[in-house]
Amino acid sequence: MRKNASEPSKRGRPDPLETLFSTYSPDETAPYREIAAFLRELGYKPRKLRGGYNFICDAHPKQLAKLASVRTKGADRLTFSLRFSACRAPSERFQKIASDFIAKYPTRAARCPEGACGFCAGPPEAHAYRVAGSPRLLCGAYALPIPDFSESDLEEAKRLILEEDAYWRGKR
Repeated sequence: MRKNASEPSKRGRPDPLETLFSTYSPDETAPYREIAAFLRELGYKPRKLRGGYNFICDAHPKQLAKLASVRTKGADRLTFSLRFSACRAPSERFQKIASDFIAKYPTRAARCPEGACGFCAGPPEAHAYRVAGSPRLLCGAYALPIPDFSESDLEEAKRLILEEDAYWRGKR
């Protein structure tokens, strides 16, 4: 396994993520490189999309994470999005991310309780984002943007990735 997201692939081609990381300083890319390497160790491969990469594995067809470059207020910045809807105990920070997303995008409410979706496997309470103290559910098909992703988020992000990965691998 590659220890660094920037190491060449087995076929000798440069890593596709280097295109994404190349315009940023090593300090800016450090947490993103580490999370990309962790995802790859679990078997997730980056797949190109507009402005970044989705991480998907062969064991299940679900997107688990996304790395992208976005332009905000005239400056480019890296972003990390994570799907953690099947996780039972995210920290307050990650619960707030889900709650804020639900408030910002009310049309993305989970439709699975009414049987109107069918995208995810299992009962809605197993794979939909929840708001603490509220019956509202957000569709779990989305990887949510993690604002100001940094080194301090790595431990929890890895824990959530492992939990989400185990959930989806168990559904196949």
